[in-house]
Amino acid sequence: MTAHTPVYGLEYIVEGEPLRNARLALENNAKSVEAALLLGGVAAPGATDLLTLSGRVNLLESTAWANLSLASGVTNLGGEFQTAQIRKVGDRVELRGVLAAKPAGTILATIPAGMRPPATSILSSNTDATTSNSVYVYPDGRLTKVQGGNSFTPLLGMFWFTS
Repeated sequence: MTAHTPVYGLEYIVEGEPLRNARLALENNAKSVEAALLLGGVAAPGATDLLTLSGRVNLLESTAWANLSLASGVTNLGGEFQTAQIRKVGDRVELRGVLAAKPAGTILATIPAGMRPPATSILSSNTDATTSNSVYVYPDGRLTKVQGGNSFTPLLGMFWFTS
């Protein structure tokens, strides 16, 4: 067996035709990654070192889950249910948890700067088969329940983008 190092610093072993095909597939995938980075303006032409490219690009950089900053009088449902939390993955902001019952029109929380949408986003969830909650997240950070009656508000699955 002979060890080789292709352009992207990934080692492979050459031993017969199947491995040669795997090597070619790996090189083609690496070229596709480079082409996508070049097309997106992330990498300069000729930047062929995958470690250098990955150091310059964090397409899925994420924050840890953090407790949501709840508005005065708003509480988590508690018990067996997840605490209301927020995180950012790339330019996608995600929520999870369940808030206790509040009527429509209630400001539920404030979204931190850097996690806010550029325009108002409409989010929704269901409390049961017949009750739907609509929640708006505004560019100023307000997370407001706009529909759903005086019922609890599940946040899991709610998301928006910052760009």
